Amino acid sequence: MLPDDLPDALTLAVLDVAGAPALVDRLLREQPNLQSLAFIGAGKAGVLAMAAARQLRPDLRILALDRAQAALDAVSAAHLADAVRSVDASDALQVRQAVSDWNGGQPADAVVNLASLPGTELATVLACRARGTCLFFGMATSFPRVALGAEGVGADVELRIGNGFVTGHADFALSLVRAMPAVYSMLKFGSVCSP
Repeated sequence: MLPDDLPDALTLAVLDVAGAPALVDRLLREQPNLQSLAFIGAGKAGVLAMAAARQLRPDLRILALDRAQAALDAVSAAHLADAVRSVDASDALQVRQAVSDWNGGQPADAVVNLASLPGTELATVLACRARGTCLFFGMATSFPRVALGAEGVGADVELRIGNGFVTGHADFALSLVRAMPAVYSMLKFGSVCSP
């Protein structure tokens, strides 16, 4: 049964990607010492995942990467990220440079890939520090490309796959929308791209 306090279309949009924010929340609880987190993709899943990170860790430095400037502008206006960069996520070197420029010459402690387009796997790996964590949630991800790419460039990173289900993920995602008016507005009025 859909909740009475949210529009049905908004609820269904949130439930479509509800695993992403729950997985980011889990990652941050398991690794409380993370200081920098980069998100590739600022669509619905990215917005909710950034909201989860911001809610749990207001001190965490967050970078949003996407090629859609409108989505980045919305994320910035909602204060979900400390910085945004418009990049082509299929260009691994461009992404690595953008993260490095933002993070004082260093890769991010963790990178979350929520991109809806293929070919962003190596960008995620190169943007992450050694022994850092790469969390892949986008369904366009090629997991053989992730594993072989990391091996090919000699990246010692932890690779995680988001399967879209986490116990309690639906209630958690809907609670973010209720608690953060800016996120509610972004999703209700379509200022972010899908997914």
